[in-house]
Amino acid sequence: MAKVAVVLAKFQKGVAGRGDAAQGETLARMAVDMASQSEAPMLLADAHAELAEVLAIAGKLEAARAEMARAIDLYRAKENLVSLQRSEVWLATR
Repeated sequence: MAKVAVVLAKFQKGVAGRGDAAQGETLARMAVDMASQSEAPMLLADAHAELAEVLAIAGKLEAARAEMARAIDLYRAKENLVSLQRSEVWLATR
C-alpha cells in the first residue's frame, strides 16, 4: 500500500498542473488516506506536503497551508531537517 501512496502522491501534482485540480486533489487525498494507514510517518508527511501543493495549484491557499503545517509537524517529530526546512520555506511564501 505504501508504494501505491507514493505513486498517487507524485501523479496527482501532474494531474493538477495540467488543469484538472479536482482530480489532482482527489488523488492527493487518496494518497494521504493510504499513507495514514501505514507505519511510515515520513510517507504521511510527504503525502500532506503533496496535497498542500495541489491545493495551492487549485487556489485553496488556507487549506494548502493547513496541510503543509501537518507535514511540518511530522517532519519535526522525526527530525527530518531537510524536508522541514523546505516545507517551512514553502509555508512562509504562501
